[in-house]
Amino acid sequence: MKFICRALAGAVLFTVALAGNAAGENLVVNGRFEADQTLLPLYWLHPERAKVGETVFFEQDRGPKGIPCVRYVNAGPKAESFGFRQIGYTLVEGARYRLSAQIRTKGFKGRGSVYVLTQGWTAEAGISGVPENSPWTLYTKEIVAPKTAFPKNYGVILHAHRFTGEIAFADV
Repeated sequence: MKFICRALAGAVLFTVALAGNAAGENLVVNGRFEADQTLLPLYWLHPERAKVGETVFFEQDRGPKGIPCVRYVNAGPKAESFGFRQIGYTLVEGARYRLSAQIRTKGFKGRGSVYVLTQGWTAEAGISGVPENSPWTLYTKEIVAPKTAFPKNYGVILHAHRFTGEIAFADV
């Protein structure tokens, strides 16, 4: 019962947060990855094909200056792809938005990105092109919301595509 109440309260807060962003406010809900005694950070969808505690880690104090972060690890020889996302954002097609995240890499080979994407991932806009090895670095990019037939269903994704090594994201 307690779980159901928390889930309902979270859904209401998520809906209110998406509906009420003023100019200059962060569009991403819980971009700090706060978990509040849950396995996954609140409002984020589980990465497909990833195993929590083996290939994806949610660490409450390992980000820059001790803030929470999400870290993808692939030590094997076969490249993997993971995406940690939020969906259901209403954006104005063609409008400008600022996207930012702190990203760290270690032996990373592949494509790491933070994107705003359309339903069905028919278009994207965002940050990509991270180096193989880098300390925590703030990436900021002004984007234009891609054209879509579903303006009430944009998403945000922290994506590592066909990668080996390690990439971590914080403060989205």
